[in-house]
Amino acid sequence: MSRRFLPAVAFAAMWMFALGGHHSFAADNAAKTVVRFSLNPVVIGNLPIFIAIDKGYFAEQNIDLKLTKYGGSSVTQMPLAARGDLDITIMVAGPALFNQKTEGFDLKILASMQQTHHGWADGEWVMVRKELWDSGAVRKIADLKGRQVDGGPDGSPISFVLNLALAAAELKRSDVTYTKRLGTPPEWIAALRNHAVDALAAAEPVATVLEIDGLGKKLVSDQDVAPWLQISFLIASGKYVEEHRATVTAFLRAYLEAAKDIDASGGKWTPELLHEMSKWTQISEADLRHIAGPSYCGQFGTISKVSLTRQQDYLVALGQVKHKVDVDSLIDDAPLMAARREMGIH
Repeated sequence: MSRRFLPAVAFAAMWMFALGGHHSFAADNAAKTVVRFSLNPVVIGNLPIFIAIDKGYFAEQNIDLKLTKYGGSSVTQMPLAARGDLDITIMVAGPALFNQKTEGFDLKILASMQQTHHGWADGEWVMVRKELWDSGAVRKIADLKGRQVDGGPDGSPISFVLNLALAAAELKRSDVTYTKRLGTPPEWIAALRNHAVDALAAAEPVATVLEIDGLGKKLVSDQDVAPWLQISFLIASGKYVEEHRATVTAFLRAYLEAAKDIDASGGKWTPELLHEMSKWTQISEADLRHIAGPSYCGQFGTISKVSLTRQQDYLVALGQVKHKVDVDSLIDDAPLMAARREMGIH
């Protein structure tokens, strides 16, 4: 049955089921190197990891991936990576990533994952409540002046995109009733359904589900306001990279193998990619087809210092980063470059 025929509470239940618990992915009869890793299964940009797990790319690299699923923002994983409870995880360029340097931590960006790219799916959207769109009361971001708007957790990609959209429309946070409470799909569903907000920011593929179900209408995407944006990254502590460089390189080879599979699609769904996304997100293939295809990862891990610098400057202006750091100090892409060379990626 298509998701559109399920009540919001049923989708919320499926989302919680998708989070699950801890999982291990390795071949049964060979000694593997354990890598503790976490991800949010309801994020379109995490597709390369879904593929690398299910097609055995990590196992081929002698990695036993101990996977923990979580909901909400990747920012919640920062303390776990910093204190060594996770080996590698996915992170966004939020305040915590920049502030950790001045707080005595040394987390390193290993590779980029999801980024905006023309012809490929958007990652984040500003959504307006459907009734306001249908009535004509809100048709553009400027129409949100004086209305209730939720940007999600500070420093998250959805917050970044919403705030850039407000700025492009010459609106400040003070021009709307701004909150930052909503960070998960069940919260987005409930807020729109209960008229608790007039607009919010949501990530794909859930943004499309909200539109299909008649709860929200897409207004502005990340590509509209930040076509240069790298949304997510693979990170690890500097200590882990130094002590397990071969394992990090092997992990990145598995990731890049999956990125090649996605890049070969040209930005359109293939049966395999659609099946993977549906399996992990618990969203039907019928609903996922409303998105043109997967998110772009054809930069094959290359880290954009321009994107990082712009994101840090924005967070400094908001007062969320107190001391600017040299973005070079956040990056260790030597394992990525080694993996790319070994795989003939230029």
